Amino acid sequence: MTLPKDIDLRSDPVWRQALDWRRRLSEMPGQSLLRDDFERWLAAHPANRAAYAELTRIWHLSGGLTPAGSSPSPIPAGGAGRRPRKGPGRLVAPAAVAACLLLAALSGSGLAPGADYRTPTARPETVSLADGSTVHLDAASAIDVDLDGPGRTVALRNGQAFFEVAPDPSRPFRVSAGPVSVTVVGTAFDLRRDDSDVMVAVRSGSVLVAADGREARLGPGDQVTIDDRTGQWARRSVDPALVAVWRDGRLAVDGVPVAEVVEEVRRYFPGIIVLRDDDLAERRVTGVYDLADPVAALRAVLHPHGGRVQGWPWLLILSRP
Repeated sequence: MTLPKDIDLRSDPVWRQALDWRRRLSEMPGQSLLRDDFERWLAAHPANRAAYAELTRIWHLSGGLTPAGSSPSPIPAGGAGRRPRKGPGRLVAPAAVAACLLLAALSGSGLAPGADYRTPTARPETVSLADGSTVHLDAASAIDVDLDGPGRTVALRNGQAFFEVAPDPSRPFRVSAGPVSVTVVGTAFDLRRDDSDVMVAVRSGSVLVAADGREARLGPGDQVTIDDRTGQWARRSVDPALVAVWRDGRLAVDGVPVAEVVEEVRRYFPGIIVLRDDDLAERRVTGVYDLADPVAALRAVLHPHGGRVQGWPWLLILSRP
C-alpha cells in the first residue's frame, strides 16, 4: 500500500479533531448530547466525515480496536513488560494504541515545549553556539543551552544530538541527559536519550561520562549505553566513522534489537509505528538503512525475520503473518 506523504497527524486539524471525537465517544458512549454534537461536527464539512471514516477503518484494521460508542476491551492483568508471542492472532491493546495516537496528535514535535532548540519529525537541524561549538540536532529532538556561566552546559531533553565542541580548557563543556552527564574540553561525540536509556558514542577526542556515582572515560570508537531503570552500563566498541551517520540520512546498526531500530526510525515517520510482535521486537539486526524512506527502511529491517509493514497515511503496523 502506498503511503501519502502529505498528512502529518500532529499538524492536520481535521485528523486531530477526529481523534478527539474518537476518544470522547469511547469514554462517554451513553451521552446523547455528546453524540448530537458529534453528528453536527460530521455534517459541518465533508472532510470531517471522510477523516472520521478513515480513522474508524484504520482503528479496526490495526488490531480489532473497539468502535466508537462501545465499551473498550479490558487489558489483561500483568500486561506490562514483554511476554512471549502466543500466536499470529495477538492484537494490539486498544488502550495502548489509542494513547499513542492521541499523544502524537495532540503533542508538539519533540515533546519538549519551551526548549531552547527543538526539531520536528524527519527534520534534523544544525545549531551554531556562541562559543564556536556546533550541535547537530536529530529529528524530533530538543536541547536547552546555557553558555553564560563559568562553564558551558547543555541539556538534551529528548532525542539525539551530535556535538562538535570548541576547545576551551578554562570552560569545560558539559551535557546532561537525565541522570547521565558528559564532560569534555574539545571533542566530537553522539548522545541519545530515549524512554529507557542514554547512549554516548565518541567519534574523536575523549569524554568523561558520569551517572549515579560511576565514571568512565571514553575515546574514539567507544560507546556506552546506560539503562535508566537499572543503572546498568553496557560498553562496546564501534567504528568511529559510523558514529552519528544519521547526519547523512542513514541509520547504522550492528547487532541491535529490532525494537531499538524502530525507536530510531520513529523520529523520521510523521505518524505512529506500532510493533506488535514481542519476539520480532527482540530479534537482532545489522545494516545501514535510509532514513529518508522510513517505510522502506523498516521493511529492510523486518525482512530477514519474516516481518512485514502494513501502512496507512499516518500509521504503520509491524508484525509477522
